[in-house]
Amino acid sequence: ISSMNDLGLIFMGQKRYDSAGAYYRRALRLDPDNPQLYNNLALVMREMKQPDSARIYLQKALQIDPENTTAMLNLANVFRQLRQVDSAGFYYQKQLSRRAPDNEQAWLNTGYFYHEMRAYDSSIFYFKKILAVKPDHLASLNNVGAAYMNLEQPDSAFVYYKKAVSINPGYPNASLNLGLLYHSLRQYDSAIVHIQNAIRLNPSNGRSYYRLACSYALGNKPDQAILYLRQAFERGFKSYDVLLTDPDLAGLKNYKEYQALLDKYIPDWKDR
Repeated sequence: ISSMNDLGLIFMGQKRYDSAGAYYRRALRLDPDNPQLYNNLALVMREMKQPDSARIYLQKALQIDPENTTAMLNLANVFRQLRQVDSAGFYYQKQLSRRAPDNEQAWLNTGYFYHEMRAYDSSIFYFKKILAVKPDHLASLNNVGAAYMNLEQPDSAFVYYKKAVSINPGYPNASLNLGLLYHSLRQYDSAIVHIQNAIRLNPSNGRSYYRLACSYALGNKPDQAILYLRQAFERGFKSYDVLLTDPDLAGLKNYKEYQALLDKYIPDWKDR
């Protein structure tokens, strides 16, 4: 059974989910009351985009071992994936109440959950619990900053974004978010510096090019704005309607190169 479980883990690491699932099922036929095997099989189902099957296996694991905090956390994540908010919240809280008080991963998942639910104060609470133990935890710094931005508290957001960037200048999420914060404050030159850094760190993110184009547009640099809009679309950014609807880009509409983008991506734009 142990060797089958180990093979399942190896295949999971290789993203060969059908093979991983086959070994877990073989192990379960030999040991049908093993909660770890049900938990691992549930993770396979989740990776295969079968959250309902994952839920069934995790509930089976908890029937066998009602105090299994790993299964509780994974079940909370599955309910979150299924958009069953009340059930997700119940299991996030339940597993927290049974874990050691300094469990980083449990706090992190719970913080993400509350952020998704737009309960930003609760989100901040759990991310700050991590920061009390690990003050340099980059994801928590970035997410506290994002929560404060959603609460329209940019001064507080600035503190956390700035700290994340100072700890690791190679962390693209914090660089991008710091740039967006500067953009919201109409400090476009500073926004451009940080969004450019985020692009340098993650050059495949088309949305970042669009964000940079907006800062260039409002910074009265239309040529660069149009250049980065073109690059955004070339890198997979598909929200073409922003060319007509984003007020940040309104000042570009009389430029021939901008109209060429409209002709290419919204051929009927003149009729709208």
